[in-house]
Amino acid sequence: MKKSIETLKGEHEAIRGIFDKVEGCLSVDELDVGNLANLLHDFGKIWDAHELMEENLFHLSQEKGPPFPEETMFLEQHKELRGHWKVLQDAVGSSDDARIKVAIETDGKMLMEKLKSHMGSEDDFFEIMAEKFEGLEESD
Repeated sequence: MKKSIETLKGEHEAIRGIFDKVEGCLSVDELDVGNLANLLHDFGKIWDAHELMEENLFHLSQEKGPPFPEETMFLEQHKELRGHWKVLQDAVGSSDDARIKVAIETDGKMLMEKLKSHMGSEDDFFEIMAEKFEGLEESD
């Protein structure tokens, strides 16, 4: 479990790095939609597998002992974050620069703000999980 937690925390850092680059793209007068689309693609490659690993870890945790209410909360937040991500994916898939700009200014900013807070909470929670399951063998 410790290995999975360390992997997830490392991916949180990678996601934060991508968000820093996205925010840099947003701070200029002329939005580089191509670069933004590439950054969102990079985020998607990490997040899809990352979210699955987290959810598997939370379910394992719930099976191994009394569940923490945070586990259920994180799983519900994943669903909400997925909604923002879907809007961004649809916009990028449309290849419509105006639609992409609107999506990044609305759902993109909401996703980044909410996900940064979410990842911070998860990082704190992972420390609690690591203590709860200290010595548990990795199953992956």
